Amino acid sequence: MKKAFEKFLLSPIYPLLLSVYPILTLFSNNIYQLSFSFLLRPFFVSVFMGIVIFWGAKLFFKTWHKSAFFAMLAILFFGFYGHIKNFLEAKEVQGASLYVLGGGLFIIFFFVFLDKKNKGKFDYPSLAAGINLIAIVLLLFPLINMARYYVTKSIAFSSTTPRFSELDNINRETLPDIYYIIPDAYARADTLKEIYDYDNSEFIAELEDAGFYIAKCGQSNYPITLLSLTSSLNIDYIPNLNEYFTPENDDILYLFATMRKNIIMEMFSTAGYETIAFASGFPWAEMRNADTFISPPSGKINEFEIVFLQATIAQVLDDINLVDYENLSAERYRERTHLVFDSLLDIAKKPGPQFIFAHILLPHPPFGFDAEGNEISPTGVEFEEGYTNQLTYFNDEILKSIATIKAESETPPIIIIQGDHGPPTGRPDWNLRILNAYYLPEHSDSLYPSISPVNTFRLILNEYFGENYALFPDKSYKLETDNNYDYTPIENSCEE
Repeated sequence: MKKAFEKFLLSPIYPLLLSVYPILTLFSNNIYQLSFSFLLRPFFVSVFMGIVIFWGAKLFFKTWHKSAFFAMLAILFFGFYGHIKNFLEAKEVQGASLYVLGGGLFIIFFFVFLDKKNKGKFDYPSLAAGINLIAIVLLLFPLINMARYYVTKSIAFSSTTPRFSELDNINRETLPDIYYIIPDAYARADTLKEIYDYDNSEFIAELEDAGFYIAKCGQSNYPITLLSLTSSLNIDYIPNLNEYFTPENDDILYLFATMRKNIIMEMFSTAGYETIAFASGFPWAEMRNADTFISPPSGKINEFEIVFLQATIAQVLDDINLVDYENLSAERYRERTHLVFDSLLDIAKKPGPQFIFAHILLPHPPFGFDAEGNEISPTGVEFEEGYTNQLTYFNDEILKSIATIKAESETPPIIIIQGDHGPPTGRPDWNLRILNAYYLPEHSDSLYPSISPVNTFRLILNEYFGENYALFPDKSYKLETDNNYDYTPIENSCEE
């Protein structure tokens, strides 16, 4: 074993090891948001390109060890081109792409010049052991992180909030379908007017005409999707869900597990509901454990592969306008959005009872739709324009969906349209103000202007299913640091 390892260290294998380092690192850094299948194609493409570059260098330099050294330079340059370019652009360096391209080529040709000057007599084999060792150490970081994630993910972890048992004794034939629709980053009407001078009163009035109650002082309990959905679907504040969720801990893996294994879907499933969920493009927020998970067919390329290409020398294709990566990414986003609205129409016609969880990335970027729902490239679209256009598009589509759902439902349905948080702004209170609309036939009197997501299903379970959950004081929090368990209360300044 020892001799085999020594032989491996002395071999010119390091270009192939380093060829997969960029993709493994990118995947590891985003592992909470990705499924393992996202890694497969770019991983094998990276290996293939590493082999091609190595073999091409061998044809030019003849010897394996010299070829390995120059292949390594090319692989590192090609693999990190986009990262370096983005770093320079963040520093507001003009012409960053030319600097990176010119600098990378200069380094490669400089070493070619040195090799020619030394007449090819440099001892390249002596470099192999050191570079191989460095490559192995570098690879250990993403691999250990990946292994830790998948091992921890297999551990059962869910909320400790009590599950009551009244749902076991209800009449399933008259149960209402429940639609929980989350338009991502949808702000409250007064905030839209204040920030963007956008008048949303017509949409609000149409919802009210359709029988919806609008919580005019609605705020989310937390300012980001992960915390907001975990709290609302587990009907409790984050610190109460498990003793682990304290500022002393900062690992969010258990938070993802608590969101996916949430109380609400568990309880309605126990009550005989078919649970239905949609792909959102963020695997960590997708309820793939639902009875029916609806996702568009796999496309030619996914968002992670696009991000990977943008990090490599392939970014040049965008730089010279041969490819629009932002629009390629938006295409999958548009497919998922269309699928949700189309599927809601079909779901409404199915016999129930059904619990539908639809997390829709509107009006959240990328801005792939205009106000009429036409497909556009998000490249160059300013946030205010893109956000308000997609909000208008969502309004039109959801009103059509509501009309169909109500018309096709034998038992009047429950419909909640609730932002998970507001748009990103400089003010924490703006980031918490949300659209919070309820269609609760015969039970709207139990609602109130400042009801927040943590109480949404507590109230519904009590009113419709005979449960006995106490309603919490409606509180909102802002994050103080990058730690998802470190936050401070923020008052709701809305006057009821």
